Amino acid sequence: MSFLETELARQPDDWRRAGELAGAFADVLPCLGERVAMLGCGSSWFVGQAYASLREERRHGVTDAWSAGDHRLHRGYDRVLAVTRSGTTSEVLDVLGQWRGKVPTTVLTCVPDSPAAELADAVVPLDVSERSVVQTSSATTALAVLRAGLGEELGPVADAAAAALGEDEADLGSLRRAEQVTFLGAGWAAAVAAEAALKLRESAQIWVESHLASEYRHGPVSVSGPGRSVWALGELPPGLADEIAATGAHLEWRDVDPMAELVRVHRLAVLLARDRGLEPDRPRHLSYSVTL
Repeated sequence: MSFLETELARQPDDWRRAGELAGAFADVLPCLGERVAMLGCGSSWFVGQAYASLREERRHGVTDAWSAGDHRLHRGYDRVLAVTRSGTTSEVLDVLGQWRGKVPTTVLTCVPDSPAAELADAVVPLDVSERSVVQTSSATTALAVLRAGLGEELGPVADAAAAALGEDEADLGSLRRAEQVTFLGAGWAAAVAAEAALKLRESAQIWVESHLASEYRHGPVSVSGPGRSVWALGELPPGLADEIAATGAHLEWRDVDPMAELVRVHRLAVLLARDRGLEPDRPRHLSYSVTL
C-alpha cells in the first residue's frame, strides 16, 4: 500500500477532530467581521479559495484568497491566514517575513516548529503527518478546521467520506476508463474542483480540466464527448446534465458534500497511477515542498 492510500483513508478521522481543533484555536482564527486574506500555494491555495467563498457566503466578512507568489496584501486586511503543509514553502515564508508586525498572521501547518510557524504570530497545528508528495489529508483537514471555525458540523461530512472509502473500485469504472476528465464546481466547490483536477494531474498525468459549472457551456463543453467524463462537485446548474448528455460524455455527479466527494477523486488518482505504471507517492518533477 502506498503512503497516499494510507493517508487518504484516514481523512474521515482527521475531519472528526476538526471541531475540537477549531475550538481550541478560535482566538487566532478569523473573527466575525474581520477582513481576511488567505495565502497558500498549490493545494493550500485551493483550500484558501474554498474557505474564502464559504466565509463570504455566510457573511462573516470580506475574504480574499491569494497565491502566496502573487498576492495583494496592500489592499489592507485585519488578518492574514496562511496554509502550508511543511511550513517551508518559500513564497509563503517571503510573505510572512515581509508582513511581520504589519498585520496579525496565523499559520495552519502540519509542522508547528517550522520556519513559517516561527514567522507567524499564531500557529494552528493540524496534527496530520503525510509522507506522500501528493497532498490529501493535510489539505482537507485544514479546510475542515476552517469550516468548523465557521460553525459547520463536520461529522456528517466525515461519515460520507468514510462511506466513499468503503465502496467497491468498480464504482469508479467509467471514470477509470475515461481519456479525459473535466471537473465542475459552483461556489466554494469550484476550488474543490480545481484541487480534484490537480490530484489527477499529479498522480496519473492525465488530461484534466476544472471550471466553474456556470462557465462550462461557455467554451469548455467543446472538449466533452464519447470516452470522456464530466465530474460535477456540489450543486449542478439546471439543464446542465442534459447538455453534458448531448455531448456523449459520461456525467459523474452525487448529491454529497464536495469535500467528501473529493475522497473518491483521491481513490481514482491511486487507481489511475497504478494502471499507468506510475508511483502515486512521487509525481514527476515535484517535491514535498517548494523551496527556492
